[in-house]
Amino acid sequence: MSRPPSAAQTAGRSKVVAWALWDCGSTGMNAIVATFVFSVYLTSTVGRGLPGDTSPASWLGRALAIAGLTVAVLAPLTGVVVQAPHRRRVALTVLTGLAVLSTAAMGLIRAQPAYFAAGLVLLAFTAACGDLASVPYNAMLRQLTTPQNSGRISGIGAAAGYFGSVMLLMLIYTAFIAGSGDDRGLLGVPVADGQNVRAAMVLAAGWFVVLALPLLVTAHAFVPSAEPDTRSVGLFSGYRQLWADLRSEWRRDRNLVYYLIVSAIFRDGIAGVFAFGRCSASACTACRRRMC
Repeated sequence: MSRPPSAAQTAGRSKVVAWALWDCGSTGMNAIVATFVFSVYLTSTVGRGLPGDTSPASWLGRALAIAGLTVAVLAPLTGVVVQAPHRRRVALTVLTGLAVLSTAAMGLIRAQPAYFAAGLVLLAFTAACGDLASVPYNAMLRQLTTPQNSGRISGIGAAAGYFGSVMLLMLIYTAFIAGSGDDRGLLGVPVADGQNVRAAMVLAAGWFVVLALPLLVTAHAFVPSAEPDTRSVGLFSGYRQLWADLRSEWRRDRNLVYYLIVSAIFRDGIAGVFAFGRCSASACTACRRRMC
């Protein structure tokens, strides 16, 4: 006869669920902001009639490039800084809050060229905060797993992220974008001045808040008593420590360093494909019909 799960096992499952829900909210929100909804709204509606020879899509590429460079510079340092569990929780909370606030602020971006620059800044800032927040988030995996089950728990988080992207996209499409005429979606939000897309961004921010709260509220329980906080790390000392860690890994196993470099390039490439491959000639027409 099987025995009921112990309290420790139940608590462990609840931690895994809270951890996976954060990825469900973060990945879903980032997909709506940077790939499927807000970026399309910026380039096809807000940036329409933008003065100058540079197209809105080119400006979007530059904004995302700046965000990517920012992450490339700060993410390794963030990884060094959040080695201390307390700083890990603080960094995750702050970066999550900033991403939510900037996404909600996208609800103020009206369908006028004068708002295009502000929209780009918010999009780039949200993308950078979301990527940087994943550093302390991924570091929490060590408090959830053992080397034997780390792959399974990590896979649960990744699956939750993709599930969240699909669910939020379907929800926003059904509620705010589907249909034709002056009012769109089941909620009948007007298309005029981008009201339907702006409302969708507020919903995306709320989605992330609801799904991130379980982890942010219970994050203190992720810190084992045997893992004390390390000393504070400054900007330059952090990079010195990072360089020392890379040299140590290079001497120990060069394949790990190769993997880190290739993985970073691969993720940036995937992000670029999603950001700029979403609108083929026919897809752009469909997007304009639904967004404008």
